Amino acid sequence: MFEWIVTGILALGAAGAAASLIYMRKIRKEGVEAEAVICRILAFEDEDGGTDYSVYVLYRNVYGEEVEAQLANPEKGLYEGDKIVIRYMPETPKYAVLVRRS
Repeated sequence: MFEWIVTGILALGAAGAAASLIYMRKIRKEGVEAEAVICRILAFEDEDGGTDYSVYVLYRNVYGEEVEAQLANPEKGLYEGDKIVIRYMPETPKYAVLVRRS
């Protein structure tokens, strides 16, 4: 029984990761492009004991409002204050995808 539970949890994790990748592709293809500035980088310990990072950006949406969003695909070498270009979907403005560095 335990094996079935673990298999189910792993399958849900894989399905969630696949859905996230599909959504990232949709944002890259259909999302609104905007200039952004990296405003926060949070470091935390991952499940393997290594360090992982959450990167947040500030940008102006299509309505001119300032939005803070989590960067879905941060790269090494990004620092607070760096200017980048992102894409986001207006219906989910707090989730952004890195397009390129400015």
